[in-house]
Amino acid sequence: MSICSLWIKTASLPLPIAELQYQLWALVEGKPVDLGVFDIKNDTLELKEMKSIPKAEAFAITLETKGGNPSPNLDQLFVIGKI
Repeated sequence: MSICSLWIKTASLPLPIAELQYQLWALVEGKPVDLGVFDIKNDTLELKEMKSIPKAEAFAITLETKGGNPSPNLDQLFVIGKI
C-alpha cells in the first residue's frame, strides 16, 4: 500500500511531561521506521502531517524523550493499528 500523505489526530492522547514527546512509527516488514515526533497542546483537536511511507503494515505511537529515539520504547506504547 502506498500512502501519499499521512495525518494523525492528536486530541485523544494525554499531555506528556515537558521532557517527553510523542513519536510515530510505521512497521515495515516487521521493523519500526521513524515517521517523526510531535507535540500536543491541551485537549484541542489537532491534525499533524507526518512523514509518509510506502508499504506500511501498521502504525504505532510511543512516548519518547524530546527529539525522538532510533527505536521505540515499547513500555510507553500508546497506539498501534494494523492496516
